[in-house]
Amino acid sequence: MFRWMVVSAALASTIAFAGDAAVAESNNTSLDKVATQEVGDIAATQVALFFATGVAKQEFDAPVLAQYDRGAKKLIVTIIGGRSTVEGARKSMDDFLRVFGPFAKNSLEKERGIRLTDSNTTLVYLVRSGYGESVQLKEVVRREGGKFITP
Repeated sequence: MFRWMVVSAALASTIAFAGDAAVAESNNTSLDKVATQEVGDIAATQVALFFATGVAKQEFDAPVLAQYDRGAKKLIVTIIGGRSTVEGARKSMDDFLRVFGPFAKNSLEKERGIRLTDSNTTLVYLVRSGYGESVQLKEVVRREGGKFITP
């Protein structure tokens, strides 16, 4: 199973591919440019890494994407799972929050001073169907402002 994560734009780079092999540039200056991050970018990176590695991976097996929406000033956390019903998706979101709660308290709040609440975090559940090039993602439900919203 592939783990997906979205990291802040400051960490992202483009890698050119020729056939199946990556092409490396010896004078690649795109990676040493100065970029600024906001605390939300750091939080998104930490959330994605927490669910891609370690204990959380054993307790919550659906891929988790995280990004910071600078315009809305919100952390957007997206779960990509296989539950197509609102009830099933909400159960998965509850499982996510059970695993995520201690991490948010201990790592983000105590170490970084980042307190995630219903007002600054949106949780989205997407159902994944198909394989390979025919994979499709469809939003089942989201939790925004403490309320569940169906599309």
